[in-house]
Amino acid sequence: MVFVHGASRRGSSVQPGEPARVIGANFLPASRAGEAVRILFDGRVVVESVPVRDDGSFSVDVPVQHLPGEMVVTAEQRDGRRLTMARAVIEITRADRPESRL
Repeated sequence: MVFVHGASRRGSSVQPGEPARVIGANFLPASRAGEAVRILFDGRVVVESVPVRDDGSFSVDVPVQHLPGEMVVTAEQRDGRRLTMARAVIEITRADRPESRL
């Protein structure tokens, strides 16, 4: 399983430039032949090697550089010949701009 939310403020959305916290559970720790996890944003690798704890979990904050809209977050792990993938979606929102007064 993989979950994602804003790292600097709780919620199901982040703004470009803010970090997203990616949390995984039920992954295979290195002690059981699991490799580190790769994190992908919309199919592009953003973090290559996230260690998995002995309880099968991991957590990493990753800066988001994405246009507003939905972004698919994927966590991939190899163990031997098997590739395990889990996905979640987060909403990227525009930064609020202060209204200018004339």
